[in-house]
Amino acid sequence: MDGTTFHNRGLPFFSVMIALQIRKRIELGLSYCPFTSDLFMSWRGKGSFRRNNRFRLHKPLQVSKIKELEEAIIGYSYGKTEPQAEQISQILKRLLPSCRAFTRIAGSDIGYVASGACDAFLDNSSTPWDFAAAALMVREAGGKVTDFAGREWNSSSKTILASNKILHSQVLSLINTSNRDSARS
Repeated sequence: MDGTTFHNRGLPFFSVMIALQIRKRIELGLSYCPFTSDLFMSWRGKGSFRRNNRFRLHKPLQVSKIKELEEAIIGYSYGKTEPQAEQISQILKRLLPSCRAFTRIAGSDIGYVASGACDAFLDNSSTPWDFAAAALMVREAGGKVTDFAGREWNSSSKTILASNKILHSQVLSLINTSNRDSARS
């Protein structure tokens, strides 16, 4: 489950994430958000899909085509420790004047990146159980998923940036500017 803190406090903003790994490769990914009834699914080489029975929706996913950071909606997670929260705070300060809005839906954010509703997602406390399914989802929907250094995200990565590819280098640049400023402090 992603968004455990929200769930434990009685807030509905959490998701159930499931990934199937075979021979060190994620082959299947699922993310279910009970609050919205959205089920995001992906199969390696077969694409990503969104299903919502309440709205009778079943459609293939594709990342957004947003080109300008000023129009971007970015999801984030605040980390699990005080230093991680401080790092994300510095990154958000850099991003805020440059992007349209932030969202925080605990786990569903990456599903919405895959669907094109959200343009990027970042987290500096990446764990495979939180992001393996979602990374496959975004990639299968035509997006890009790396760590903050720009290396392809994998199960041992400690950070994650998932985006529509078009905005990826712009967001990475602001993340790394923020990281350099933090290192100097």
